[in-house]
Amino acid sequence: MMQRGAWPFSSNGKRRTPKRRSEAGFSLIEVMVASTLLAVAVIGTGYFFVAGQSLIEGGGLARAALHEAVSKMKNLQGSDADPAELTSGSMHSVTVTLDPNVSPAITRPLCWWVTDIDDSANGVSSGQVDYKEIRVVVGEKADCSDTVPLVRLVGLRAE
Repeated sequence: MMQRGAWPFSSNGKRRTPKRRSEAGFSLIEVMVASTLLAVAVIGTGYFFVAGQSLIEGGGLARAALHEAVSKMKNLQGSDADPAELTSGSMHSVTVTLDPNVSPAITRPLCWWVTDIDDSANGVSSGQVDYKEIRVVVGEKADCSDTVPLVRLVGLRAE
């Protein structure tokens, strides 16, 4: 004989009904779907964090390259510029350190070209140089022939 109140019967002898699904908690499938969605969200957030960090570092490198290029342009446009650096028709190049705080230090070539310009609009066409066009580039390649360099500046120097 069966005892009263033993599973699956209640104390009054009626069969107990299992709890409804809404009362039973989460099913294994629901937990797996929620875990998958959470994993995708965490991985996506991590990806954007890494991508943002690389953009910040690239921006710092471009800012340092711009600083070096502007310094060189100011030097070449100034009255105390070395005449050898203002030779027209040839490329000049030096290596600059953009980030000395990393090992090895990040260096890039800084190149400049000078072109003599005779301004015919001034009414004097004597063949005398009126201006020098100065192009300064900081790039990746040693000859600064990058399609898209880090920095490209163009300026004039009155003679």
